[in-house]
Amino acid sequence: MCDRGIRHTENQDAMAVRVDPTHPGRAALVVCDGVTTAIASADASLAAAEAAAAVLTSSRAQGLGLATAREAALIARLEAAADAASDAVGQVTDAVTSRRAQESTQESGSPPPAGSTALSLPACTFVAAVIEEDFVVVGSVGDSRAYWLPEPPGVPALLTLDDSLAGEQVRAGMDRALAETGPHAHTITRWLGADAPDHTPTSRAFEPEVAGWLLLCSDGLWNYASGELALAAVVAQVAAQVGAGPTAQAPFGDPLALAEGLVRWAKQQGGHDNITAVLARLGSPPAPASSPAVAVTDVPSEDAVHG
Repeated sequence: MCDRGIRHTENQDAMAVRVDPTHPGRAALVVCDGVTTAIASADASLAAAEAAAAVLTSSRAQGLGLATAREAALIARLEAAADAASDAVGQVTDAVTSRRAQESTQESGSPPPAGSTALSLPACTFVAAVIEEDFVVVGSVGDSRAYWLPEPPGVPALLTLDDSLAGEQVRAGMDRALAETGPHAHTITRWLGADAPDHTPTSRAFEPEVAGWLLLCSDGLWNYASGELALAAVVAQVAAQVGAGPTAQAPFGDPLALAEGLVRWAKQQGGHDNITAVLARLGSPPAPASSPAVAVTDVPSEDAVHG
């Protein structure tokens, strides 16, 4: 679910979800959040998400006997996906720069001087997950996040590291709540874009030991429940309210209902930013219920800018 939220006039979030129809246990999830102070953020995030998803589903990690070999292969694919996403943002940058030059020339007879725009170049964050049956690798650039929210007795985990000033302060020992409420908490230190210092994703692999939800989201959701325990409690509460939890008849639960419920919850907290929630149910009983159920929907009206 990808939603404009309440306060913004444009949806600068984007997502892409791919499930292999021949191997239902294989999926790729991507969330990108356009930088608000940059031009063409909506175009940049959508182009990046689509380019990354295409790469992530271009091959399958098969025939790799060792877990370390499979992990290395999937991390390499995530890095290639980030490269493709960065190139896609670069293409948006070229198109915007060319269009602005043409408009300026038509108006004044000469192109604008370099660096004359008050806005930054197109840019976005990036978080992605590759699911290969019982093996998951996630990677991120910026401050969009991935969480693992297992059923008890599993322990919730934040799977990604924020590339932001708040993230750096937390890693330096500052209290998370204090860092994330600072005046520059959401200033990112890495991103995808032509002027990015480095876009190699920070990656992590894991194998779910119990059933649970893999959640990828933008800060429009996690900003209201940042810690893994707090967000796990919200997910459990919303799942109970909307009847999204797994049952004997529906062992994967209803990830779509849960994604919609989480977006509604974020709006109830204020909806100050665009909101994206992408869910996959992992670790369920064996076949035919062993493949991930991925939540994605087209949102009606103007909220369907990126869906």
